[in-house]
Amino acid sequence: MISEQELDEHCGSPAGDAAFAGLEAFSAVDRALEAEAKRLRTLRDSVESVEAAIRASEVAARHLQVPLKVYDEAEAAIRAADERVSQVQAAVSEINAHRRFIADLLMNLTEFVERESVRTLMQHGWFPDQGLTIPEIRWLAEMFAADAEIARLALCARFQDLLNDIEERATGAFPNRSEILREAFHAHRQGHYHLSVLAFLKQVDGFFHDRWDTSLFTTAARKDVKSRIGKIQNNLARDMVRVLLDSDWPLIMAKGTRPKGFTGLNRHQVLHGEVTNYGTEENSLRALSLLNYCAFVLPKPEQKPTDTNGSK
Repeated sequence: MISEQELDEHCGSPAGDAAFAGLEAFSAVDRALEAEAKRLRTLRDSVESVEAAIRASEVAARHLQVPLKVYDEAEAAIRAADERVSQVQAAVSEINAHRRFIADLLMNLTEFVERESVRTLMQHGWFPDQGLTIPEIRWLAEMFAADAEIARLALCARFQDLLNDIEERATGAFPNRSEILREAFHAHRQGHYHLSVLAFLKQVDGFFHDRWDTSLFTTAARKDVKSRIGKIQNNLARDMVRVLLDSDWPLIMAKGTRPKGFTGLNRHQVLHGEVTNYGTEENSLRALSLLNYCAFVLPKPEQKPTDTNGSK
């Protein structure tokens, strides 16, 4: 063993320096070996964990194995369910077909009831406004049969309440007639019913002139109106205008068709001066109901095509 004296004697000599360098190299190698051993232990632990996971997976796989027979039974059950679904879908389609049939039947029946109810109102000198529901129109028609006074009062009150709305809609639809229409509405509000009745009826003529360049109230013109109505594509819109061609509503009855003792509002009698007692609030509201109806149901004028410069 080298004594301290000998170690001191060799320090600083070439041999001593080489010895120290060798010791340091051995220490570095030892440390590297220790680190590698640690890494190998970690790797071994990881391998053991993976092996444990594989073993657990194999156990789980054995437990989850399903016999082929079970798969076959499941597929058969699915096919049976699909067939049942197809049967249910066919039944639903049949039910829907019946529902459509019933809906169409109900719609046609409703239209028929509404049409007959509208005709009942017309025969008493009134036209429904666009806000009345089918049950309300039906109720009014029934009331004319049960107690006409109640129906008349209800319609008078309704159109009196709608006066401003109708004025705005009519002047908006026929702006070229706005001044005349506003004077007619003013006359009604002032109680000048002889003037308002006359003006409302004349403006109905004006509406037909503006839309179709024809009239509603002469035989020849009504043939033209009928031809134009036939060109309206929408069924409901066509029916709403066509009802105006009925010849049994009082306002349009010709002299030879009016019953003896007739006292209703009649356009021919008013415009040709045959009567002088038509200036009542109720008659003014009746004429207003016709004006409002025509302003609503007459088709709007078609937009004229423009050329390439955008001018009409």
